[in-house]
Amino acid sequence: MIGTILTPLTDNDFYDALSGLLLGFMLCLAALLLVREFYSLLVGKISPRKIYPLSAQSLTVKR
Repeated sequence: MIGTILTPLTDNDFYDALSGLLLGFMLCLAALLLVREFYSLLVGKISPRKIYPLSAQSLTVKR
């Protein structure tokens, strides 16, 4: 956003281009971090037991 503000103030398009590149880099970094976090879900592996400690046996109703 600073680059978009600086461009008309300085009449230099460099700031707009730089801010666009930085934004693109940050979006790529966020996507890579999300892929790393959710890799196991993307390939179909089960979640660790500590995240979902309930099993099917503990969910059954006892009569």
